[in-house]
Amino acid sequence: MGAIKKKSIAALADGMDKFEFSKKNVDLSGIKDISDLMNMIIQTSDKKKRKKLLDEFKNRKLEFYEFLKSNPELITAEAETARIIKNTLTGKGEDEAATELNNLFEAIESSLNGDDA
Repeated sequence: MGAIKKKSIAALADGMDKFEFSKKNVDLSGIKDISDLMNMIIQTSDKKKRKKLLDEFKNRKLEFYEFLKSNPELITAEAETARIIKNTLTGKGEDEAATELNNLFEAIESSLNGDDA
């Protein structure tokens, strides 16, 4: 009987922990932009939950900002990718890309030949 009682108490404690954890965390999966956030705030009647929504949204955006700030090469690479795709779709910029490629090949060739460019 003691083992069953211990298992029951452990299961009850585990259930309470899960319940408390779910109350503390705010589900932001449905929020894609500021209008979604505003709709969720309007639909939430509890002041504490509204404050948690705003805090979680702010923290998520700040984490993203800090990530981008610490990795500026990602923005540069994304912009370059977008430029290449745009130029490919519109047929523009082929001469620039060919010139850049030729310059690269010339630099490689001169370094292989031992020329100081």
